[in-house]
Amino acid sequence: MSLIHHIQTGSTTTSGGSATVSLTCMHSQIALVYIEPATASTVYDIKLTDTYNVDVYHRKNNTNILRDFNRPVPVYNNMTLTIENSDADEAFTYLLVFRES
Repeated sequence: MSLIHHIQTGSTTTSGGSATVSLTCMHSQIALVYIEPATASTVYDIKLTDTYNVDVYHRKNNTNILRDFNRPVPVYNNMTLTIENSDADEAFTYLLVFRES
């Protein structure tokens, strides 16, 4: 059993259909990705990119709330959360939970 290592939570607003957030997370695994747009019908893509610009997590064509806790992705350095291709410029709430690797 692994313990929760780090939690990143906050909100961001898309402009022109996209927004980025810098995340501090080292030597862990992604345990939960939770993204919630202000409007339930909003369609958007989400990705997590490491400091070497490698996409380590990418989900396309999400509608409403994205809850993904089935993909243990190793994280070795800081990351960027990107919301892109949103069909509305609005607020998004995010929660990322990282566990010990």
